[in-house]
Amino acid sequence: MTDIIEEYFDKIEYRLEKKRIEKPTVDARYVRPVEATKKIRMAGNVNQTVWIKSVCGYGKTSFIADYLKNRKYDYYSAQEQSPYQVEMPEPNEKKRSIVVIDDFYGILEEELQEAWYEIIEKLVKREDIWLIILSRCALQSWINPLAIKYVFYQITEKDLEWQKSQIEEYFEKWGLELSDTVKEKVYETTRKKGHPLCLKIMALTMTEEGVGDIAAVIKISMERFWQYLNSHVYEKWNSEIRDAMIRLCLLEEFDMEMAINMTSNRRINIILKNATEMGDFLSYSDGIWTIEKAMCNSLIQRLQQNYDIDYIKDIYTKAGDCFRMAGNIPKALELYETVNNKVRIYEALVDHARENMASGHYYELKNYYLKLTEEEIEGSVELMMAVSILNSVLMNEEASEYWYKKLEKFAQTHSGEPKKEAKMRLIYLDIALPHRGSINLINILKNTGTLIFNHKLFLPEFSVTSNLPSMMNGGKDFCEWSKKDDELARTIGKPICLVLGKYGKGFINLALAESYLEKGSDFYEVELKAVRGKMEAEAGKIEQSFVGAGLLAWVSILTDHMANAESILEGFEELAKSQEANNQLFNNLEALRCRMALYKGNSSIVNDWTSEAPDENDDFFVMDRFRYLTKVRVYLGNNRYSDASMLLAKLDYYASKLKRTYIEIECKILSAILRYRQNDSSYEAVLQDAISQAESYHFVRIISREGVAILPLLKKAKLEWKDQDFKKKVEAETSKVAEYYPEYLKGVTDTALPVLSENAKRILLLQSMGMSNEKIAKEIGTSVANVKYHNSETYKKLGVKSKAQAVTAARNLKII
Repeated sequence: MTDIIEEYFDKIEYRLEKKRIEKPTVDARYVRPVEATKKIRMAGNVNQTVWIKSVCGYGKTSFIADYLKNRKYDYYSAQEQSPYQVEMPEPNEKKRSIVVIDDFYGILEEELQEAWYEIIEKLVKREDIWLIILSRCALQSWINPLAIKYVFYQITEKDLEWQKSQIEEYFEKWGLELSDTVKEKVYETTRKKGHPLCLKIMALTMTEEGVGDIAAVIKISMERFWQYLNSHVYEKWNSEIRDAMIRLCLLEEFDMEMAINMTSNRRINIILKNATEMGDFLSYSDGIWTIEKAMCNSLIQRLQQNYDIDYIKDIYTKAGDCFRMAGNIPKALELYETVNNKVRIYEALVDHARENMASGHYYELKNYYLKLTEEEIEGSVELMMAVSILNSVLMNEEASEYWYKKLEKFAQTHSGEPKKEAKMRLIYLDIALPHRGSINLINILKNTGTLIFNHKLFLPEFSVTSNLPSMMNGGKDFCEWSKKDDELARTIGKPICLVLGKYGKGFINLALAESYLEKGSDFYEVELKAVRGKMEAEAGKIEQSFVGAGLLAWVSILTDHMANAESILEGFEELAKSQEANNQLFNNLEALRCRMALYKGNSSIVNDWTSEAPDENDDFFVMDRFRYLTKVRVYLGNNRYSDASMLLAKLDYYASKLKRTYIEIECKILSAILRYRQNDSSYEAVLQDAISQAESYHFVRIISREGVAILPLLKKAKLEWKDQDFKKKVEAETSKVAEYYPEYLKGVTDTALPVLSENAKRILLLQSMGMSNEKIAKEIGTSVANVKYHNSETYKKLGVKSKAQAVTAARNLKII
């Protein structure tokens, strides 16, 4: 009873107390965001209620303080004052009153919600009052009816972001001169969103520590930012919300089942709903909750600094389990390793080893596998198989065969289910090991197909494409099969489809379509098979559909219908996204688009792709072979002959080591083009070797695809052709492709160099040294506007979109 009385008198006191708070002060260095200013002006002109919402640190209060600094207004804080303390301005027909209610979030009690609703409704009804509400969260459900009825004008964090020019202005107000490189680092750190609080903390840090070591400045600034969030945000959450968010921050995105698993709290749905009232750091859409990235990072910092090791280990393990159940083994392993949970790491690797090689991220996870002891690997047939495959992908044939024999011995020394499982894995390796090529594969597939048909064997899935737009040059090299394509389709087509399972849908038609395409068959015949195969593949695996889309795109490219090829790939991309295809597939899709851009001479798209392309100097990854071969062509087109030569050497070694005939021919063709451009007479012998090899398979289009890049070599070199019909076909098709795409790998000659003025060249040179536009203008005695004009013209001439791309292109073209 005493508790109830105390609570009653607390409420009376809470209602009667007339607490006054100071208006926020105006920061002289503050820079008002452009978009937010436009919007609040528009709302003010029609006296429309404004709802400003953003997560902590976007400067809502600073913005309003600066915007209203020359006007009178009443200021309230919903966190420090009750709705009963809001005083209604006296009616005034001549002059409008302005009321600002700040910190309008975290109002969870029903009584307070009703009271605030009543007050706000009274304010918005008054035509002589302009109401501005500042909140950390979106419009709450309980206040939303008012927002709909009276049409609240919303300003979000996107509107409060500073643009690049405003960031520069802000640092100038601090008396800080930053180089372009430092500006870029600063901009990247604030997630390219111009986060005002982050920038303020950085400016403070720079004045204390100096600008010299930008990495140290960023590190100190981010630590201070996390500290700010700790004291100004998390401490204001109730313990239930704080505990839930700490447990969920490692997921970043989650559904309700994951939330229950992480928190072991059946009330989590209510807790999450309350959390959305505390700030706009948590959003919900289509059954998925998302925590804002910066908030996740901050919560992880708090978790690591404020909790004991057992608690941390439990949370990381549970988060790892969630990712593992969702099939994201790489992320699960990362979390397990953070807390050194060796048991879970082992279990996750066994799970991962059961996946097919194309989708299993073997290369990404190689370090986890290589850390396993021999004893641990021998304890699992899945791990023995996985390590054998991994070593084959790493071109370590000896180690791959070592683990194959270990698995073979396991099958010999065990009985029952373990023996059957080991035998199944051995057959899988017989088919899938990259370094074994396709020798004797026909017999293996026929026998395996029979076993599957008789229900005596079940194989794990494996892809024949490796997420490439090709089967002939996918998981295996099937050049030899192309010699007898129709015969093999009739005799072993069905057994192969049985072995491949869902990957077998469309296999026969797609394999024939690709073989016909390479051998120079009529395009209609290729298209007919490809369309049928693609339609069949839609009931199977997206990787097979990619082959169909790729083949149809090549038909369009080689018949001068590039727009149609682009449309085909756009349609396929939508399908791949809807089926959440493997990232490697999207990487190869972009590489194919880059090749199309090379045909068109579109240097802007090529430069954009190159900036994201894999770096062969870091680590040569065989699954990136299609992208590497695309990169060789980019190097040839940019006259980067040394880079092209080194990458071709790596690809050639891979092709010979893993018996990749198609890539071997392709490398020779590209090497011949490279040597020809370097005036190296050995190009003729290399080209002869490539043509003789291609001729033995009747591969016309592996040559003709290179169009204008290879045509001069075919005309100049003294070549021996065994089949004159093959020669005529190659020369005719190459001439057509050259005519369709005259800019393809054209390279840069002295006459082809973009014409830049001396001033433009000088500006480029100074930019390459990291100088800002302002400093360049002073250096060459011109205006900043003139420097920007030169930049714009230079970008057009070089076919680029940014300063960094312009500098790179100019260096490649030997302009600077």
